[in-house]
Amino acid sequence: MQVFSEKTQLFYIVCYKFLNCIKFTLKYKMRKLILKLLPVIMIVFVQTLISCKHDRKYIILKFKKMKMMHFILLFTVLTSCISCEKMNPCKDKELTLKRTEYSGQELRIDGFYYGNPNTDSQGKNLYELFILYENGILMLSGTIEFSKAEEYVTTIANSNQQNTKFVWGLFDIEEINISLEHWVAAQCGYPAVLRSGEILNDTTFVLNKMVRRDSEGTTETDINQEFHFRQFDIKPDCTNNFIK
Repeated sequence: MQVFSEKTQLFYIVCYKFLNCIKFTLKYKMRKLILKLLPVIMIVFVQTLISCKHDRKYIILKFKKMKMMHFILLFTVLTSCISCEKMNPCKDKELTLKRTEYSGQELRIDGFYYGNPNTDSQGKNLYELFILYENGILMLSGTIEFSKAEEYVTTIANSNQQNTKFVWGLFDIEEINISLEHWVAAQCGYPAVLRSGEILNDTTFVLNKMVRRDSEGTTETDINQEFHFRQFDIKPDCTNNFIK
């Protein structure tokens, strides 16, 4: 039976506990938490050393005597752990549109747009609502029955949405072409969805293409979503913590 030296055993104990922490994190696909767990992991590291010997000077001496290869391996594991955060597939996607001021006459923006109705489990027709602002920001305020749309917008105007990322986005209008891009809620990072189409008149536009970018890649889909304008004096504040 092979007998390892005391310093080798010490090293293996530390690595075993360290790698178990990483294994637990990756098992639940919570790579985003790795950096946050590093302080805890380092505490485990120190506690392991202390459990081997309570004499502080002895611990420091043992650590200094570890082979250089052991130290390099441990350093590599640490840096690899940090790299996981940078390669994290669950990071929110960035919007591709740039915020530009809108002062054109192609579409009215003194109200909200409703369209793309879908029937829910109770047989109700729910409409998507878009609110466009002069500074190029859009709010995707959710889905609601048309008869309750004005009341819904009023409720949103009286609530705080500045920290809710998936209700915000950007729009761009060039002649008769319109593009709308926004985040959508998801468990593994917020995808970015870009919809584009044509403006029919100053109160109607039709979206015919959708590009979704998420943790699994990019998908492009043909769509047919028509939106109509509803004049309404109340507009929620477009101040938010994600688009400046």
